Amino acid sequence: MDRINDTLPLRDDYVEFLELLCSAHEYVDIEPLINFFEDIQRFTYSSENQQNTHSYQWDHYKFLIQELLIYTIAVLIENGRYKEAGEFLDTEFYIKDRHGHAEYSNLKVFYDYLYSLDEYRKRRLDSNLYSITADTMAHRSTLRKYPKQKIVDADLLLYYTAVLKGHDWPWFPRLYVYGGTSNRIQVLHRLKSLRHFEKVKYLFGVNSVEELKALFKNFKHERQGYSGLHSIPNLPWQINPDEVGTLS
Repeated sequence: MDRINDTLPLRDDYVEFLELLCSAHEYVDIEPLINFFEDIQRFTYSSENQQNTHSYQWDHYKFLIQELLIYTIAVLIENGRYKEAGEFLDTEFYIKDRHGHAEYSNLKVFYDYLYSLDEYRKRRLDSNLYSITADTMAHRSTLRKYPKQKIVDADLLLYYTAVLKGHDWPWFPRLYVYGGTSNRIQVLHRLKSLRHFEKVKYLFGVNSVEELKALFKNFKHERQGYSGLHSIPNLPWQINPDEVGTLS
């Protein structure tokens, strides 16, 4: 936890850097962001010559990477960078393992279950929280421009887009329980507006309203959420597919 807490200034510096990119350029080149995430993934495992290590020793890096990923989507959406966000979500990342072997993977490669928090720490604290990781991330949402609800929304968008793009393992939005049960994601709910659709369509890789309607209608909601709690909001609850583009 001390190491996770120490990463907070790094998270804030990253958000500030991404904000500067969005404000300084007409189009944000996401290639440096892709390279960044591909590179920092190597901190989540031991090197080949390290012996007697445990996977949870790198959990503070895994935590930070997942948090940075969520904030990347939040910042791009907040700044209206829907095309760049769509490109980032479509990326196949070139990831090397501890032996130097590399293969392509989508965003699921950055999602990790953190045993140090959600098993060991939870048991030691005798906590009834469903996820210490999610609770820690929620309490760290201290940036004025990116309050907790926007971070929850970004986490949910990662889930929705992973399902829509047919990923074999959709992102689990562990933060969904920290969002209001009546709050809808603005970027989705506003898709009723044709003008808004024309700006946002790049996020989903479509060209027409009919394409997006068909995509949304085929959404397969398979993840129910934490046992004993309300389930992950289904996409049609955010926006009725038949209402997409019905307003000017």
